[in-house]
Amino acid sequence: MDFWDLTKLVFRRWYIAVPLLLATAFAAVYTMNTVQPDYKATAYVQLIPPPEASIAKDIKTLRNPWLDLGLGALNTAATYATVDKRFLNQLKTGGMSDNVVITNGYPAPIATIEVIGSSQAIATGTADAVVKHFNDVVKSLQDDYAVQTPGRILTRRLDTGTNLEETGGKVKRALVAVLGAGVLVTAGLTIALDALMSGRFRRRGKRGETEVDESVAEPVITPTGGPGDRTVKIQVPPQASRQQSAVPAVNGGTPGETNGSKGSVRRTAEHAPTDATIVLPSSVYPKRGDRRDSRR
Repeated sequence: MDFWDLTKLVFRRWYIAVPLLLATAFAAVYTMNTVQPDYKATAYVQLIPPPEASIAKDIKTLRNPWLDLGLGALNTAATYATVDKRFLNQLKTGGMSDNVVITNGYPAPIATIEVIGSSQAIATGTADAVVKHFNDVVKSLQDDYAVQTPGRILTRRLDTGTNLEETGGKVKRALVAVLGAGVLVTAGLTIALDALMSGRFRRRGKRGETEVDESVAEPVITPTGGPGDRTVKIQVPPQASRQQSAVPAVNGGTPGETNGSKGSVRRTAEHAPTDATIVLPSSVYPKRGDRRDSRR
């Protein structure tokens, strides 16, 4: 069944599909009113080289290996260390969001932190916690090499913590799920009920045709011998043999007799067998001499 056949089936069984589609519409409206949207908080952290680096004649005297690698390398290392699974689990355990994404800027060493939370407070609180942890990671990575204060790379948050916006992704996903489920249920129930109703009507039609065929069945009369034989065989269908049927005799004939002049037979079949043999009178089949005369 293709889409066009399904569409025609839905229109044909509209009394089944329309209530289901209305229920789907009510469920979609209820979902829009009950599902709360998500909020996204965005923060920006800039890595700043040490002030002494601008006046130092030899940068190696600052003894900071991250300056040789570049600020971008420290930014990338701090990003990987911040989105560690352990730290995200701590955020989730503390009632904050673990949906955190950090993007490294190029060529400027700026880390863009995006947090999605179920409420404004959760989104902003998680963003502040991630920024603080990012700064601590940058400081810890330099402490591992015993970098002194004159040669230390600094961090600075560029936003004011008010970059908050409402996202409709959660509501859209819920609506898609409700509408998709409603359409599938509507199509499935419509097809199933249509098959059930069509099968029931088909069985009724076949049963009626069988009853009519059995009720109108007639006996079959077949001669068993040659032209001069007066014996015929009557085959009575099972349904007809259980019924009482009679053809009135003509000129006072008795049941089971054949009137040659009128050619009518009367038989009571209330207890008649399925096959019956009847001897017809000689008037039914003319003699050989008579037939020859008639041919002439």
